[in-house]
Amino acid sequence: MTISRPMQLLAVASSTSTALTAVAVFFVAVVPSLGASPTANLAALLLSTAAAALCVPLRTKPADPWDTRLAWALYVLFAGFRVLGLAVAASAQTLAEVRFQAVIGTILQLALVAMPVLFARGIAVALLGLTGFALVGAVLDRATPHGAVLVGWSALTLVRWVQCEEFLHGALPVTADGRLAPWRHPGPAWLVTLVEMVANSRVMQLLLEPLPVPEMRSDITGVVYVNYLVEAERLAGLVPEGLALQRLGPQGRYALLTFLTYRHARFGFTFLGPLRRLLPSLVQTNWRVHVRDPRTGREGIRFITNAADRTVPALAARLFSEGMPMHVLRRASLTRDDDGTVHLALDPGRGSAPDATATLRPAREAVGVYRDARWEGPWRACFEDFTAFLSYCVPQDRAMDAQPWRGRVSRQEIHLGIPVRDCVALEGEVRSEFARALVGDAKPVCFLVPSVAFCFRVEAYDPLPVTSPGP
Repeated sequence: MTISRPMQLLAVASSTSTALTAVAVFFVAVVPSLGASPTANLAALLLSTAAAALCVPLRTKPADPWDTRLAWALYVLFAGFRVLGLAVAASAQTLAEVRFQAVIGTILQLALVAMPVLFARGIAVALLGLTGFALVGAVLDRATPHGAVLVGWSALTLVRWVQCEEFLHGALPVTADGRLAPWRHPGPAWLVTLVEMVANSRVMQLLLEPLPVPEMRSDITGVVYVNYLVEAERLAGLVPEGLALQRLGPQGRYALLTFLTYRHARFGFTFLGPLRRLLPSLVQTNWRVHVRDPRTGREGIRFITNAADRTVPALAARLFSEGMPMHVLRRASLTRDDDGTVHLALDPGRGSAPDATATLRPAREAVGVYRDARWEGPWRACFEDFTAFLSYCVPQDRAMDAQPWRGRVSRQEIHLGIPVRDCVALEGEVRSEFARALVGDAKPVCFLVPSVAFCFRVEAYDPLPVTSPGP
C-alpha cells in the first residue's frame, strides 16, 4: 500500500504537536508567571487547536453512521470551547477562566480522538458524561486544579500517538522480513515491553529516518560467511517492489543467500577518533540476498534481517537506518581455536532474531575440496571455481532496500576492501532453523575473512523505478 508523503508528515505532526502541547500546558499550569500571562495561554491554546485539526484527517472509518455523527458532534463542541478559550485568553480575563476552558477542551479532544481508535460507543458516551460532569464542576468552582489539566493532556498525548500508530500500521503493514517485520526482544516481556513498542513504532521511524547518520568505522575480526545457492524462486519473495533479485546460472535459475557473522571492535562514529577504542565490542550477523536496481543498474545486497547481541546499537540501527532491520540476540558467541576451528552460536531466545550454530574448520585443500565435493551441479553451473564464487560474493560495498510507500530506493554505501586472496575456505556443520525455512536442505559453502576495516560512508536515495502498466 502506498502512503503519500503529506499523510506521513500529517501523522507525525499530529502526534508530535500533541506532545508539544502537553509540554506547553505543563509550563502554563505550574509556572506562575506563565500561567498569569495571556500570551502564554494563547500560545498553548493555538498549539492545541492545531493538534486537533491535524488529527481529523487521520481518523479511521467509524463502525456506522451513528458513530460518525457522534464524532463530528464532539469535534464541533471541542471547536466551540477552543474559540471561547482563545477569546478568554485574548481578553486577558482571569486565569481560572482560561484553565476552565482548557479542561473542558481537553476532555472533548480526548473523546474525539479516543472514539475512532477504540471503536467503542460506550467509551464515547462515558466521555460525554465526564464532559458534562466537568462542565458543572467548573461552573460551580472555576479554580480548576492543575493536576486535571496535566492528566488530561497526558492521556490525550497517549491516545493521539496510538491513533497515529494505527493509521500508519494500516498504511505500512507488517511484513515477514525487512524493517517492517515484527521486533521482539529476548528479555522478559514485563521488562522490555516499552523497548518493543519503540522498535515497532511507525511514528518513531518516520521521525528519525530523515536524520543524517554520520560516517562510522569498525575494526571487524573473524567474518564467517555461510552461503546457500538455491532455486531463485525460493528467494524471490525476499525482494521488495522496486528491486530485482540477482539471478545466476542458466536461464537465471539460481540465486545466492548468505549470512555472515562477525565481531565489531571500536565501532562508532569516525569523528570520535581515538575515543572509539572505549566503545564496547559486539557480535553482529547479517542475512542477505543479492539485488539490482532496474532503473539505475546499481547492484548490491538487501538485508532480510540483522541481529546483534547488544540492545542499544540494535535499536539505534533499526530506527535510524532504512536498510538495517536489526534485531537483538539473547546470546551470541564467535570464537576461533589455535588450529583455526571456528565456533559460532546465535541464540535468539524468545526474540525475533535468527538462530544458527556452526563448527567449521579450515578446508585441507580449499580449491580441491570444493571442486571435487561441491563444485558440481548448481555451483558449477553458476561459478567456474571457488575463486570465481569469492569474486562475486565478497566485494559487496552497497546495501539496498526499497520503500514503495516513499517512492524511493535507499542505499547504504560502505567500504570493505576485502582481498579475495585473504579468504579461508571452511568446512563443517551448520545448523539453523531460520536458514532451513528459506533454503530447505541446501548445503552451504563457507569461508572466513580474518579481518576487515569497515567504513559506513553515507545513506543515499534514488527514485523508485516506474513500472509500466499492463496491457
